[in-house]
Amino acid sequence: EGKLTLPVIRSLAAASAEERDRIAAMIRQDDFSAADFQQLVELLESLGGIDYTREQARFHVAEAKRHAGLFSPSPTRDLLFDIADYALHRKQ
Repeated sequence: EGKLTLPVIRSLAAASAEERDRIAAMIRQDDFSAADFQQLVELLESLGGIDYTREQARFHVAEAKRHAGLFSPSPTRDLLFDIADYALHRKQ
């Protein structure tokens, strides 16, 4: 769709010129296959984009839970905590 996600943005910042060109070529493909996707994920992992994104997600979930913790205990607040935890631990 042409939308850059945080792992791609972070990886592009850490990539060499050759790696940036490779990433750009991969995400511009009209016929992006599962094998292409796996190669992209491996490259993003090697450049630290995946780990950075997970760290950011953990930080923002912790902040959201801290703020939600200001509300009185309730099933609704518990549900918000559960949704936040699910977002971190769903299939990656």
